[in-house]
Amino acid sequence: MAAPSGAPVTVAHGPADEAERRRRVRRTAILFAVIAAAFYFGFIALVLLRGAK
Repeated sequence: MAAPSGAPVTVAHGPADEAERRRRVRRTAILFAVIAAAFYFGFIALVLLRGAK
């Protein structure tokens, strides 16, 4: 069965590939966590600023 067109085809062939994949996944998870924290603290700041008026 062929991959859908435009879909990346990646196959881990060894420990170096697996380590690189883990590194990419970890980096992406950290990026999403930072974005989520920014929204979280931003909304807290908005609530505090609006409540102070």
